[in-house]
Amino acid sequence: MQNTTATLQETSSQQRTNWFASFGGLIPIVLMIPLLMLQLWTACIVAAISISLVTILYNLSQKRGVTSLEALSLFFGLVNAVLYFGFQSTFLLQRLGAFIYLLLLVQVILSLVRGVPWTEQYAKRSVSPELWENPMFRETNRFLTIVWGCAFLVDMVLSIAFTGWLGNIVPIALVVATAVATPFLTKWYTSLRTKQN
Repeated sequence: MQNTTATLQETSSQQRTNWFASFGGLIPIVLMIPLLMLQLWTACIVAAISISLVTILYNLSQKRGVTSLEALSLFFGLVNAVLYFGFQSTFLLQRLGAFIYLLLLVQVILSLVRGVPWTEQYAKRSVSPELWENPMFRETNRFLTIVWGCAFLVDMVLSIAFTGWLGNIVPIALVVATAVATPFLTKWYTSLRTKQN
C-alpha cells in the first residue's frame, strides 16, 4: 500500500507536466466561450472543430486514445456547424455552456454508477498500466470525479442563471482551476488515505 501510494503521489507530480495529455480536450471549450460572448459564430465553430481535431489526432499519434471530453468538443463543433451553416440557427451556440456542462455532468454521474470514474480515462495517460487495477487508483479517481462533478454542476447552474462574465467566464475559470488543482488533489487524497490506513 505504501509503495502504491508513493507511486500515485509521484504520478501526481508527473501529471503537472502532462497537463496537455490529460486535459487537452478543455482547450476548445476554453477558447469557444470568448468567441461566443462576442457572437463570432463562424470563428467559434471553426476553432472548436479544428482545435478538437488537432488535439484528437495528436493524442492518437501518441497512442493515448480519445477521451469523452475530446469527443464531446468535436461533437459540439460539428453539430453547431450543421445548425449554423445548414439552418442559420444559433440556438445551441447561445446556450452552449449550459449544454456542455450538463453533458459533462451526465458523463460523470454515469461513470460513477458504472463504477469506472470519469477521471480514470485521463489519469491512465500519465499513470503506468500496472497501477490501473489498484484499489487506491480507483478510489482516488472516484474522489476526483466527484470534485469534477461538483465543478460541472456549479458551471451548469451559473451558465443557466447568468449571462456575461458570471455565466461564461467564471465557469471556464472554475474548470481551469479544477484541472490545475487535480494533481495536487491527487497527492493530498492519497496522503490522507495512507494516514487513515
